[in-house]
Amino acid sequence: MKCVKCGKDSEKLESGMCDVCLKQSYDILKKEIAKDTDINIINNEIEELIVAGILGDPFIMNKCFQNGLNTSLFSNPDIIDIIALIEAAFSEKPDFLDPSIIKERLLSNGKKQAAEVLEKVRAIKSVKYAQVRIYIDILKDRKAMDTIRNIGIDLLEFTDSKDKDKKKSIIDFIGSQTVKLGNIQRQHLKKSVTRVKDELLNIAQEISKRNREGDLLTIGYDIRPFNDLNQSLSGLRKGFLYGIAGAPRRGKTTFTLEIATNLASRNNIPVLFITWEQTKKNLVYRLLAKETQINPDTLQRKQLSKDPELEVKFAKGWRKMESFMERLYVIEGSRNDTLERVKTYAYNAMQEYNTDEIVIFFDYLQKMPVSGQYNDEKFKVEEISTQLKLFSLELNCPVIVISSLSKEGCNIDMENSKERPSIYHCKGSGDIEYDLDAGMIMAKDWEDTRELYEQMKIVAHDLGKSIDFLPKVDIINIYLDKNRDAPEGISSIIQYLFIIEANKFVEIGFKKESDNFRFKKIEGILKTLVEDGFIKFRDGAGNVSTKSNSPGISF
Repeated sequence: MKCVKCGKDSEKLESGMCDVCLKQSYDILKKEIAKDTDINIINNEIEELIVAGILGDPFIMNKCFQNGLNTSLFSNPDIIDIIALIEAAFSEKPDFLDPSIIKERLLSNGKKQAAEVLEKVRAIKSVKYAQVRIYIDILKDRKAMDTIRNIGIDLLEFTDSKDKDKKKSIIDFIGSQTVKLGNIQRQHLKKSVTRVKDELLNIAQEISKRNREGDLLTIGYDIRPFNDLNQSLSGLRKGFLYGIAGAPRRGKTTFTLEIATNLASRNNIPVLFITWEQTKKNLVYRLLAKETQINPDTLQRKQLSKDPELEVKFAKGWRKMESFMERLYVIEGSRNDTLERVKTYAYNAMQEYNTDEIVIFFDYLQKMPVSGQYNDEKFKVEEISTQLKLFSLELNCPVIVISSLSKEGCNIDMENSKERPSIYHCKGSGDIEYDLDAGMIMAKDWEDTRELYEQMKIVAHDLGKSIDFLPKVDIINIYLDKNRDAPEGISSIIQYLFIIEANKFVEIGFKKESDNFRFKKIEGILKTLVEDGFIKFRDGAGNVSTKSNSPGISF
C-alpha cells in the first residue's frame, strides 16, 4: 500500500500514512496545539489587563467605552460576562463603578468562575491607559482577522455548494458579508462620522448658553497675563497647531515656557513640554529664574542664604511655581521619542488627572525624530509638520511647536532692516505654513530697543549708576503671520520686553505699523517696568536704586 502523503510503499499504514509521515504530522500537530495554547494564554492576559484598567480607573473606563469597547472583542467567556455587566453599569452611571456590585451580580447569575476571575484582575494595579489602548487595538485586529477568515470560509462554502435549492441568492449572500465587513470597518474607525445636523444642534446649545451667561473671554485655553496674545488668538484652541519661529537669541524657548506656565496656572489641565534642545534640569532652572528674577548662573552657583535679597526673591518665586509645578511636565527628548511615544506620555498625564484635555509643546521642530530616513531636510520637516497637525486633531488638543529660521531669515533679523523674517523663512519651509493654524514670528524691534537703551542711560546717569551695568533687554515683536479665525479688528503685531538675564517676557501691548510717538511710548514702558521691579539699575558694587530725580522721567 502507498502512503497518502509521501507516496511510498509501506506494509504498515495508520490513517493512510507511513510511520515517518505519521510522526511528522503528529509533531506538527503538537506544535500547533502548543502555539494555540500560548496564544490563548496571551489573549487571556490581555483581556484581564483591560478589565483591570477599567475597574481601577474611571478615566480608562470612559476612554475605552468611548472608543467602541464591547463584549464582541473578547474571547474568554468569563471576561465576556464581566464586561457585559460593566457595560450595563456604565450606561446607568458613567461616573461610578463598584466592583463589589459587579461581583454580586455575577454570583447571583451563577457565574462563580467569572467572579473568581474578577477578584484576580482586581489585584492588578497601576495599569496605564496607553497600555490598555494598545491591547484594545490588538483585540480589534484579532476580531477583524477572525471575521475575515470566517468570511473566506463562507465564500468557499457558497461557491462549492452543490445544493442549488438551499443556496442563497448572490445578492443576499454578498449583502450579509458586506454587513460583516462594515462592522469591522466601524470597529477600527477612531472617529465616528457625524451629520452636520448633530454639530448644528451642539452649536445651538452653545449659543443658547452664551445668551444666558454672557460672552466668552476666549474660545480656547486662557494664557493671561499675555492678555493681548490671548485676545488675538482667542486662547489656545483644541485641535489647533501653533508655530513660533525666530532667530537664535530671540527667546523662543523662554517665550513658550511663559505660555506653558500661564496655561498650567490658569487651567486645571496637564501641560507637556518636550525638548530636544536642552536638558530638563536646565529648563527647570530657567523656569525658576523666570519666577524668582534671579539669574540662572546665580541660582546654580551662589549660596542664596548669604544674601537676604536673594532669599526673599527665591521664596516668592517658589510660591509662584507652586501654581503650576504639579501640572507642568518637562520631558527631555531622545531620538526614540517619536510622536507615537509622546502620545503615550500624553495619555498617561491625562489619566493621572482624569481628563481628556492636555496641551503639548515641542522644542523644536527641526530636531524631532522621525521613523524614516530623509536626505533632504525639507521633506523631513514637511513630514513632521503634517504629523503634528494630525496629532493635534487626534488628541483634540492645542499643539505648540518651535521652529528655527532659515539662514536668510536669521540674517534679516541680525541687523536693523526694513525687512523682517516671515513664516516663509522657517527652516525647511514647505508645508509648515499650510499645516499651521496660527504662525508667530519673533523678531527684534531694533528702533524701539535702541530708544529703550537711550532712556535707560538717562535714568542710570540720573541715579548715579554706571551705564556699564544696564539690564540686558530687547523689545521683541511677535508677528501673527497666520491666525485662523482671528477676531475682527485685532492688530497683527504684539510687543514684548525680553529681560534676558532673568529669562522673562513681559507683554507691552499691540504695536502700530507707524509709530510717531516712540519716545513717549518707551518712556511709559520704562516707568512701568521699573515700578514693577522688572528693571533695576546697579553700580559696580551691586547697589540698587530706582528713585530718579530727573525732571523728564519720574519714578
